[in-house]
Amino acid sequence: MYDSPSRKCIHVWDTKVTGKTKAHGIEGVELTGREVPYSNQKKVVHQVFVAQLSDTHCRYLANLRNDGDVRNYITSLDGDEFLCTWGFGEDNCGNETKPVSRGDIARSGNVIVCRKTDFLLMSSGATA
Repeated sequence: MYDSPSRKCIHVWDTKVTGKTKAHGIEGVELTGREVPYSNQKKVVHQVFVAQLSDTHCRYLANLRNDGDVRNYITSLDGDEFLCTWGFGEDNCGNETKPVSRGDIARSGNVIVCRKTDFLLMSSGATA
């Protein structure tokens, strides 16, 4: 992961799918992630995610984090606690898997203008 706008590496992720799973009756896959801050290679964070992939979107359904000796589950039904970190898109529909330009972000000289919305994400593959 890179910091924007400095473009410096801040975290290194190693992620893999470990199997099928369900969260609140919604089928998805479990992913395990190993996150290492680039500046401190000894501070390793292990996380488990549940994600759903549809024909149009990929969204997170749950996250498991070990807080000491406690396994802390947080899901899409936990409201702002989950959505502010793991929720993407309107009503947590997820990130588009095939993003297209909608004109939501435009450049006028050195000024960037965005459509007013609570959520706006531009993929690196999309253009404004």
